[in-house]
Amino acid sequence: MENLWKYLTGILVIFITWTVLSFLISSQLILPDPLMVLKTLISELQKSEVLEALVITLSKIGVVLATTVTFGVLIGFFIGLNDVVYDILRPGILVIQAVPIITWLALVMFIWGIGWLGPVIVSILSLLPHTILSTAIGIRTTDKRLIEMAKVYRVPRSKVIRNIYLGSI
Repeated sequence: MENLWKYLTGILVIFITWTVLSFLISSQLILPDPLMVLKTLISELQKSEVLEALVITLSKIGVVLATTVTFGVLIGFFIGLNDVVYDILRPGILVIQAVPIITWLALVMFIWGIGWLGPVIVSILSLLPHTILSTAIGIRTTDKRLIEMAKVYRVPRSKVIRNIYLGSI
């Protein structure tokens, strides 16, 4: 509860600062006041074009997150369990991770053009290496004593995966 008050106080300080600066600058073009921004936001959200763009954007985000989490966790899980595969694939994943987003953007636009698919592919290519490596590292750093204990007590493999490995990532 104390953290909630700190959070709300921080937001209140930001809005008070914003309001005071807006008043001191006294130009709605340079720094509009929060009330004006809120009114404009509500007005814009009532337009069908904005709602359509919002739905398209949220659907892209959903596709990117679903794809990244699904494939990233599955690949990372497999890589994390197998030292040889981890050592072989890690350098390639790090190279993909190091490529600037603008490079992916240019490549994807060249191959698929401008459209719905481009931003989705670029986002997946940007997020997937992080997800894979984070999952693999989580699996590799799982407490070996927990795995050993699960073997001793003959815990089913599905429970080991769900409760121990997935708990580590």
